[in-house]
Amino acid sequence: MNPQPTYQFGRFHLDATERVLLADGKAVALSPKLFDTLLALVAHAGRIVEKEELLRTIWPDTFVEENSLNKNVHALRRLLGETESFIETIPKRGYRFMAEVSEVGTSQATMLAQRTRTSIVIEEEIDDEPQVVRMAVLPFRTLGDSDGEHLGVGLADALITRLGNLSLIHVRPTAAIVKYDAPPADLLAAARELQVDAVLDGSIRRVADRIRVTVQLISARHEAPLWAEKFDERFTDIFAVEDAISERVADALLLKLTGDQRRLLTKRYTENIAAYELYLRGIHQLNQYTAPALQQATVFFSEAVKHDPSYALAHARLGGCYVLIYVYRNGAPSASLAQLAQAAAERALSFDDSLAEAQATDAQVKLFCQWNKADALAASQRAVALKPHSIFANFALGWSLAAQGRVNEGVTALRQAQQTEPHSPGINVALGHLLAFAQRYDEAAACYQQALALAPQHSEALRGLGLVNLLRGRVEDTLQSLNDATNETAVRHHRSLLRALACARTGDSAGARQALAEANAQSEHIRSINVATIYATLGETDEAFVWLERACAEREPMLVTLGVYPFLDSLHDDPRFHELLRRI
Repeated sequence: MNPQPTYQFGRFHLDATERVLLADGKAVALSPKLFDTLLALVAHAGRIVEKEELLRTIWPDTFVEENSLNKNVHALRRLLGETESFIETIPKRGYRFMAEVSEVGTSQATMLAQRTRTSIVIEEEIDDEPQVVRMAVLPFRTLGDSDGEHLGVGLADALITRLGNLSLIHVRPTAAIVKYDAPPADLLAAARELQVDAVLDGSIRRVADRIRVTVQLISARHEAPLWAEKFDERFTDIFAVEDAISERVADALLLKLTGDQRRLLTKRYTENIAAYELYLRGIHQLNQYTAPALQQATVFFSEAVKHDPSYALAHARLGGCYVLIYVYRNGAPSASLAQLAQAAAERALSFDDSLAEAQATDAQVKLFCQWNKADALAASQRAVALKPHSIFANFALGWSLAAQGRVNEGVTALRQAQQTEPHSPGINVALGHLLAFAQRYDEAAACYQQALALAPQHSEALRGLGLVNLLRGRVEDTLQSLNDATNETAVRHHRSLLRALACARTGDSAGARQALAEANAQSEHIRSINVATIYATLGETDEAFVWLERACAEREPMLVTLGVYPFLDSLHDDPRFHELLRRI
């Protein structure tokens, strides 16, 4: 291991290599997380270290509340001596290490460590935190001429759901692997692209009532197979095949599982084979990411729960589809969609309230359909506690925190989702939105650009980048990005709205009204909050509130973030704005 610096401040020496804090040459007992907190501050002495950066550094694979960081800083202040002001709090941002820090030469650091090693006692949390394995389950190749296209992604999703129940495995979500439905020529290249330690790959053939599954687990680190096996069973025994694969993977990865963890690994969400196959078909449609496929997914999930009314996971997926359609609808608002989403979430929870997917769906229903911010936050926190690496849980948590005005904490939650699935345009767009709400416009632009690198004509990414460029004062960049976009209907509609906003920002009232009229003609229903934004930017406050009231009457889902939406800052001093916030 390459030696790392030893830092000296006052009577203290902080040895990053030996992970030792010395006070007047004597070891000071520190837990690992306290040591990490101190090292992060000392290594950047004199500058502000943002809370989000500290949380990512100290708890890289886990979402924790800011309170954990606050407790660590409080403990360090007490340990270093409260009479000396070592750590300064920067309100709403982070902390700064104030003491003068110098680096000590390696030889001197080694001597100090050796001199005190016999008396070093580090209070472990215990540093037995097991190594988390990052892995990906690729879609199984479907062989033969039978109607089995849905089985490849479906079986992968089932294994991802099972393996994702273990905190010891950080498994890439289904959204990350669907692009590999055609088998990659180089599995190791796929592993590198997905940034994982191991890849599960295989094929499935169905003939009449029998299936043959061939599977192998490849170590990216050692570039060698860890395990391979072939299963030849009746299709009705697919659950036993999934059990066996999940357990073999855990054994091949040398994971030490408790009894509870093994039960989670082989947890079956239904025993009804017809319901299960319909669920697989729904998952296949859900991962097409088109409006027609999303509608078709609701049909399959609805049929699945008819065959097995207690199928909690299918209820959760159905509710999630309804929420997506409700939030991203192009037509007029639909109260029936909100009711369907709520009913599905409630049924999922009634059958299995320990299901992270059910809690995440419930959180999104409460936030976007009901404007119940407090209960949405509680449900999303339960979801993350159940499955810390779930992109659905962290997505729900991020938006729930932002709706409470805790935008930077929301950014931290969505960063966790981004780490789990860095190649998702949707996650990058959502993170860009929250960064824009936090007025961190350069970071937001980078997220939208990442989304566009993955999906060049992603309408929400194009819109988000245009908006954030306006907020950065780059009107020309916004107009150029509009010219580069395609002429698809959704993009044309966003383009007209952005042009209206750009004209409003530059004081061109006539141009803004013309572009707004074009946007209105390009869609069956123009979202009232977008119109309100344009009038607020034009300085026509009364008209802006007319449209905000209309958005409120329509139950516009994005009103939950009204208090942090930067284009409406000019309305914040108006009593009508505070009355709106009270009602939402």
